[in-house]
Amino acid sequence: ALQAVLALHQAAPALAADTATLHRLAALPAAVPSTSFPILTPWQQARLHDASKKSARETALAKLKDVDDAAQAVRPAQAAYDQALHAAMQAEPDATQAQLDATTISAERTALDGKLADLSTARAALDAAAQATLQAWFAAVPDTLWEALESLDNALARLSLLQGPPTAAALLGTLDAAEATLVGALAAARLAQRKASGGSAANARASAARPSESETRRQRARAFARSSESF
Repeated sequence: ALQAVLALHQAAPALAADTATLHRLAALPAAVPSTSFPILTPWQQARLHDASKKSARETALAKLKDVDDAAQAVRPAQAAYDQALHAAMQAEPDATQAQLDATTISAERTALDGKLADLSTARAALDAAAQATLQAWFAAVPDTLWEALESLDNALARLSLLQGPPTAAALLGTLDAAEATLVGALAAARLAQRKASGGSAANARASAARPSESETRRQRARAFARSSESF
């Protein structure tokens, strides 16, 4: 929740610039096929939209998307596995990682292995021919178009973040609830610590009192013995 609130805070100052970017791109002149195109020259347009290469480019682009999607799917699986492994190592310090993988965290290990296998499959499908097709296609894109696309992507990403969901109010509510839970946990921990400290202090006082109590008992025993001798 805190990271999401910070992301909103960082995105807000760029709102005016992002709005201006969208207005600027929307104001570009409409394309007149075979004559003029916004940003691109007719030669660049023809090179980027070569009909003879359309099928190969679309196939290669789909393979690249499969790699990106598979890589994105690995991240939460890796995070879940790492968290489970950390907890298992604390609970079972004598077990090796291989033993934990086979028992306590086998579900997380299996899920991660599946996502990694999907990523390997997607990468293998993006063969040298597909990579060469994409490299040649991307190299034909002029810097002005890349800059326009990057500006558009960044602006839309920040505006979508600000719009939500979740809304800023919902994120702040989640953050407040998390802070309240943390405050309660810290208070409970401090109380437990004070109780433990009090118990230790009481034990120390009791230990210190034992020698004097023993000496008092010995003195009473000697006094009783002397009294008995008098009779």
